[in-house]
Amino acid sequence: MRRVCNKHKHHPDPLYKECHHGELEPGKWIKIGTVAYDKLNSVLTKKSLVNDIKKLSPDAQTSCLEGFNATLNFWHPKMICFSWLGSLCRHILACLHFNENLRRETQVSKDGKPYMRVTYPKFKLGEEVVREVACAPMLFCLYRFVDTMKKLLFSLTDAERKEVLEKYSSKQPEPLNRQVLERKSKEEAVKDYRARQQMRKTSLVPSG
Repeated sequence: MRRVCNKHKHHPDPLYKECHHGELEPGKWIKIGTVAYDKLNSVLTKKSLVNDIKKLSPDAQTSCLEGFNATLNFWHPKMICFSWLGSLCRHILACLHFNENLRRETQVSKDGKPYMRVTYPKFKLGEEVVREVACAPMLFCLYRFVDTMKKLLFSLTDAERKEVLEKYSSKQPEPLNRQVLERKSKEEAVKDYRARQQMRKTSLVPSG
């Protein structure tokens, strides 16, 4: 709030004594005690907003996680039902695919200069965003993990492949409806249901 009032030094916070920007262009500033200042102060110092700001990560963002979730949705679409083993295999493929293309190198011109992309998003009001242009994702036939899987798959005998299939199939958990140890029998469930139906009903809406 001090910055919008043109106060850039001697801040009360011991960890942030002064602003780190340089000289600012002349402009209009909000005066302390005005209606505009009070309204802005009530918004920026709102308890819920301050608590949310404390939870922000100072040095990491969620873009990498969002990229992995998009890759996982490609390999394991939510609108298609897969078996437990099929889901496990598709999750593994998504991880291999994502790791293969993570931290791709920057494209370089013939002169050895890295390609850079400059954009001007609307939300930054004309301020530029500079990014390095990464190399295109590798073709599926060139993925190293694909070659490794091919060599492993074709090097196994039928008996060994069957053994691996049985090994991972045995790890499949029971359905959720079978994991409940204590379940009422049908007769007990019907009896409890009829008992609840016979209970006195109290109207929550006052009469009259």
